[in-house]
Amino acid sequence: MADFADEGQAMEELALQQALALHRRAMAERKVIPTGACHNCEEPLTPVNGQNVQLFCDVHCSQDWELRTKKRN
Repeated sequence: MADFADEGQAMEELALQQALALHRRAMAERKVIPTGACHNCEEPLTPVNGQNVQLFCDVHCSQDWELRTKKRN
């Protein structure tokens, strides 16, 4: 019979596996996911309705990031 610690560990493992799967899928599709900070300059971004939806703080960071990622590929 599993105790609370075993159940907690199982839930933690499941959450970790789900997060890793999401990250791998995003990387495979080369999608950029909102993290709460600008992907270029790491400036904190304000959540909208409690969710992170922005990728960049402004157009200049977006364009700079696009240029840098194209150079890497």
